[in-house]
Amino acid sequence: MLKNTDNTIRLAERLNQVSFVVPEYSQLLAMLQRQHESVAVRIDEAQPWGANNRHPVRGIIVTGQHYSGKTDLVAQCLEAVEPVESVDGQAIEPNSRMIEAPNVFTQSSMARAILAVMGYPLTRKMTTDLAWSKVSDRLDKAAVTQLAIDNWQWSFSPSRAGKFSRDVEKRQIQAAFCNMLDHSVWPLPLVLIGLPEVMSELAMEGMHHIKDRCDVINIGRMRNDAGEYASLLDGIGKLCQTAGLQLQLHMDDLPMQRLAHAADDARGVAITIAKLAVLQAVRNGSSRLEIEHFGAVYASTASSHDDQRNPFVSDTWATVDTSGIGSNPDVLQALVEMNGPKKASPRQ
Repeated sequence: MLKNTDNTIRLAERLNQVSFVVPEYSQLLAMLQRQHESVAVRIDEAQPWGANNRHPVRGIIVTGQHYSGKTDLVAQCLEAVEPVESVDGQAIEPNSRMIEAPNVFTQSSMARAILAVMGYPLTRKMTTDLAWSKVSDRLDKAAVTQLAIDNWQWSFSPSRAGKFSRDVEKRQIQAAFCNMLDHSVWPLPLVLIGLPEVMSELAMEGMHHIKDRCDVINIGRMRNDAGEYASLLDGIGKLCQTAGLQLQLHMDDLPMQRLAHAADDARGVAITIAKLAVLQAVRNGSSRLEIEHFGAVYASTASSHDDQRNPFVSDTWATVDTSGIGSNPDVLQALVEMNGPKKASPRQ
């Protein structure tokens, strides 16, 4: 785990700014760029672009397993979205936000989260109708051009009793998201990030309205090919440069293959192990990042001090059972400590 020192915390914060290239990066960035361009489309060509004269927009659904790196990828791509210009010559700068859906989910809690990221002062409790009304009133004032909602899967598990009311609530929640895409004054492009299970929810009766309004991309697990390993190595090189370390990994030891296997092909876990290994090297006073630092991190976070069960140490590393590493409590805590809370505003 991380030591609570200023130097460690500062370095961890700097390491979190390092981006790792994901195979789906180009595809997602292109989708987000098209979505931003749709903000510039007018309804009435005779009138200037702006609030009250914008065409409805489409959403983007981003799915992926736990720790596939989908949240960081969305944040990274939102940072890279470029400005567009309306036909009547108005520059439209990206103004994105990212929030996390409440895990105890209600319509009111979701609406309040949206209001908070748009700068609305939340000084009192609100009914569901009032909260969504405030969201509607706030959209053109905040002028957000893309809103990413992480852990969107929680919206399909509303905190309501009774099967009938829960089904109705789920449809109402998704209808509220559609209302933002279709808003009469400021249609809001949504990026909905969730587990793959959301697609089966969208296949249920009454869900076609949100499904039909969104394009979908799935962020897969690590591909275990030369391109994936090269991207990992490039990202680790950036981590070393940030920390002032030399990268001392011998390719004959297959360090990237070991890292992918140690993470059970979960990209987010692999990246976190790499960050922790860099911190381990710095804490030890080393000037180089070596595979031993990865082994020490794995032994600590996976609670596995048997060298034969450590994929960074064992000669038979490919046979080490690393399944379930992403659900290990120590690994989960390391992920939280290393990556911190979700970014509320990837780009403003």
